[in-house]
Amino acid sequence: LTGIGTFIMESFERGDTLSFYAGVATLLSVILATYVFLLNPAGEEVLERNLLSLHTTYTALRGFISTVWGALANALVSVEGKLRFPPLAAKLVAAAAVALLAFAALRGASRAQPFDLSGLLPLLIEVAEQLPVSIARVAFIVAVSAAISLAAAYISYTRAGAAALVALAGEVLASIPAVIWWPLLSAVALGSPLGPHIVATIVMMQGALWYLYFNLLVYGLASLRRDLDEMASLYRIRGWWYMRAIFTPSLLPSLAAGALSAWGGAWNATIAAEYATFGDRVIDLEGVGALMAKKAAAGDAIGVTVTALLLSFAIVAVNKTLWRKLFELVESRYGGAE
Repeated sequence: LTGIGTFIMESFERGDTLSFYAGVATLLSVILATYVFLLNPAGEEVLERNLLSLHTTYTALRGFISTVWGALANALVSVEGKLRFPPLAAKLVAAAAVALLAFAALRGASRAQPFDLSGLLPLLIEVAEQLPVSIARVAFIVAVSAAISLAAAYISYTRAGAAALVALAGEVLASIPAVIWWPLLSAVALGSPLGPHIVATIVMMQGALWYLYFNLLVYGLASLRRDLDEMASLYRIRGWWYMRAIFTPSLLPSLAAGALSAWGGAWNATIAAEYATFGDRVIDLEGVGALMAKKAAAGDAIGVTVTALLLSFAIVAVNKTLWRKLFELVESRYGGAE
């Protein structure tokens, strides 16, 4: 497909450094302008937050935007009313939809490539071997993302002058496609044995961090109890003790909700993070993402489909056990997750 992303990747593959960096600079400029001229002015109205913005363009388009959003909202409300099901029926419809999608994926893959049942057991073993590698990476990424997001939220909350910059930095960086980090940091990736792991971490962070980051900045900070803040100020509770005893516990519902989304985002990013090629140089860091990428590169449609389905089952199992327990704990102690 034609677009700025294709231009950037093709420039890198041709070795056209000037065009590559010009494409990246153009992408960042468009992202920055979109936020400053359109999205941030709207965000200031809806979220009642101070964001870096220029209102001239938004003011000129405000009437049109309000009309479009109003019509869209009315249409969605109408559709929601017509499609509302009882709880049990909704679960049955969801299960049927998942089963239908899985069947369609397998059917489409089998048309492209004959399905050999004898290869199913080796594939199951292969996925079982690679799954712990990816789980460890994803868990690490979610933990690091949580730490970075908490730090950003703390800076944004305690330093009013930095809040708009913290938000804008996240907005711009979150909009960069994850796959661009490999060519952008190719010197790092190819420069040392640790290079591929560093870049893979950044790619996975791109897929996971921003769910936590904005969940804390937008919803978490708004839920902080002012009376606890006043008590902390009165008793001079600052620094680490304030972070540990007041700030972090107050954000736990938003932190849990963001971490669940980050968990899913990190899994999506494993496909781009665990396997990459630079001409004749192949970077294979192992894991389920690398396994799917290799099967896709080999044209193994059945292998990709079955691996994706097995991975989905594993993720759902973790969501229904570990994450459910975590949300129940947060709800029991802090009054519910967002």
